[in-house]
Amino acid sequence: MRNIRACLMHWLCCGMAWVLLSPALWAVPLPQNHPYQVTLRNYMASLTESDFELPLNPLSYDANYFQSEDNLYRTWLITGFYSTPRLEGLRYPASQFTLQTIEGNANRVLIPHVWPHEIAWWAQWNYPGNPYYGNRAIKLRAFVSAAVDMIMLDDAHERGLYRRSDFLGGTLIWLAYAYGVAKDVLPAEVQAAYEVGLRKFFERIEQWGPTGAFGDMDSMALVSMYYTAQAIGDPDLAGRAYIYAGRVINLHFQNGIERHQGGYDASYNGIAIFFLTWAALLTDWDIVVDVVDRLHEVKSHLTLPEPGNTFYGPSHFSSNTSADVANDQWSGSPPRDIGAAMVTDKALYLAFGGRSGRTWAWAVPTVAAMTQAVQRWINGINAALTPLSASPSVWGERHWIRSESSTYAGDYYRPGTYARLQQLLQSQSPLILPLFTRSQIFINHLFDRKVFLSIRFPFYGAIFYTGELSPQVSPIAGFGGGNLSAFWTPSTGSVILGRRRGFQGSNIDRWEEWRTWPVNAMSGAVPDGRAFTTAGYRPSTNDRDYWVQPDMATVELRGRIGDAYTSQNGAIRGQIIFRRRFTADPRGVTVDAILLSDGVDIVSELYEAIPLFLYDSVRQRNVPHRVWFLINEEWTQITTEDLYTDVQQVKVERFNGAVRIVFETPQWVKLGTQWVDGFQSGATCRNLLLDLLRNNGQPVNLPAEARAWYRIVPVLPGDVDGNGCVDDADLLMVLLAFGRSGYLLADANGDGQVDDADLLLVLNNFGTGC
Repeated sequence: MRNIRACLMHWLCCGMAWVLLSPALWAVPLPQNHPYQVTLRNYMASLTESDFELPLNPLSYDANYFQSEDNLYRTWLITGFYSTPRLEGLRYPASQFTLQTIEGNANRVLIPHVWPHEIAWWAQWNYPGNPYYGNRAIKLRAFVSAAVDMIMLDDAHERGLYRRSDFLGGTLIWLAYAYGVAKDVLPAEVQAAYEVGLRKFFERIEQWGPTGAFGDMDSMALVSMYYTAQAIGDPDLAGRAYIYAGRVINLHFQNGIERHQGGYDASYNGIAIFFLTWAALLTDWDIVVDVVDRLHEVKSHLTLPEPGNTFYGPSHFSSNTSADVANDQWSGSPPRDIGAAMVTDKALYLAFGGRSGRTWAWAVPTVAAMTQAVQRWINGINAALTPLSASPSVWGERHWIRSESSTYAGDYYRPGTYARLQQLLQSQSPLILPLFTRSQIFINHLFDRKVFLSIRFPFYGAIFYTGELSPQVSPIAGFGGGNLSAFWTPSTGSVILGRRRGFQGSNIDRWEEWRTWPVNAMSGAVPDGRAFTTAGYRPSTNDRDYWVQPDMATVELRGRIGDAYTSQNGAIRGQIIFRRRFTADPRGVTVDAILLSDGVDIVSELYEAIPLFLYDSVRQRNVPHRVWFLINEEWTQITTEDLYTDVQQVKVERFNGAVRIVFETPQWVKLGTQWVDGFQSGATCRNLLLDLLRNNGQPVNLPAEARAWYRIVPVLPGDVDGNGCVDDADLLMVLLAFGRSGYLLADANGDGQVDDADLLLVLNNFGTGC
């Protein structure tokens, strides 16, 4: 009996020790709820370290391959700008990819590499100097990483987690892409099992449908669903992917700009362009090519060049963020903008500039420059091909691809692109220039959607906005209500520019800062400080009218003030309606804004705001900018926030030009406090505030009618009266004031003296603008 007890104790102790020391019994296993998961896990269990062993051999430079300019250019597209897939997946030890490591953590499943497509890319890059092309170990590394992600994500979905089509659409990109590369080294039963998972995810995206919330994220599914159909080789899936692409496009992109959280967002628009351009190059589907074309048409009409190779545009209408379309997200690497230039001519200018900080013709390097860049890149890759210690990640849901590691412009390069870019550069085609820099004159209402009107006359350009805003009440999700979004001239850049901060940074747009909001709108406050504004109005289609003729256009928006978008915490109790009308002709823009009230509300302030763009503190330095008020026919430079009465005109000098704001009758005017973005840009603005009450801040009944009428014109040499035409009236003004001193209206050249030089300036430019 004693021997039996001793044996039993020995067995228990030894057995317990074995259990404690055995990681397999205490590790977290991959879910095995479906047959396909069992098959995938069994296959992973059959793989050993030797299956993943990968000698880190250097790339070689193949001079013969690079004799082709197309080969050289498409390789150059992946050599810089952070667009090369990273090397970690090649450098990790083979043990990191075994099932023992994947299930070897006591608390969580580990994934060998979280972006398997970056590993797979090296096995599909068909370049003679790539020693990893077709490599089985690389393909298995990518496949095992993708299989772990698939099994875990499917399990999470079934537990009610991450059930969003826009999330899954991103993850499926690498799950499908990696499988398409690795498929040929997998046994048939493993292929079948993995394809069960791919189909399941594809069908979930179909069933859940586009979220309708974020156009950029919904667009990811266009890429992933096509990769899925391609990897499986199923034409039916390809047809269904096409149908789903139509659903996304119709929901988000009818107006040529990304719909984001119910409004538009100029910055997130760039991420949508990134994925849609990828899809267009990958699929060549007509509906996707068309939407890329539309997005770049609108983008080109909202991109305004500045003297000094910077570009800006309005962003006041954006739902979430602050940047403009010219400096939107995810365009800092070649895949997007050069890829788009392969899809539509409307994006060609982006290969030559079109974004702040880019050098001229940045995407058309010489053969010598590309050769040096490719050689440096290969040397850099080789220097980085050193082993890493094991570093698997705890599995977690991921759906954002690393934009800086995307290579689709090179992978789906269209032969002849480099030769065409060279030809356009040599011929100085207008297509290489931003739209507003060309000599083209246009009035474009952009698909007749009553959202934007973009105009370019010989001496100026302007952008108007009457579109929708996000339905979000708080935080503030965009400014609109009928706006002159930008007024631009070739010599000044954007003198007037509507901007916002968004609500994703630390410094967001707040009601308390209503006086400084850089948006063309009518706003005010009641005595306790609560504000009201036309800028928050959410218009319907019936509230907007466009009348467009060959040489003139009028835009009108009508609305009311009193809801949570237009009235802070119930500031307005009575009935207030407004109408904002903008008329553009070759001489300038006329703004006619009227606010009508039943007189119930007591208010202390009411202004018409005109947002003056000073500079971008991040990309611009020492921008010349001066503001002058014309009072009693004499110009006074204004630097303070003091209120001036009887202001006849305002002159804004910027860079080497100027713009005038001419009032129908003398106004009370002041400069507001400087406003700075500080989130996605250093945009700095200052409102010109027209005091419509003239009450010195004292509470008064809101009048039955408050009106602001003004005309904005580019300053033309010799245009003394500021009507946009050098004519007899200007000549007469100089003659009548001849010999007088001071910065008078008749002082055409601004030297402080009305003399022969002013007379000559008028005569030499007689008839300009008329």
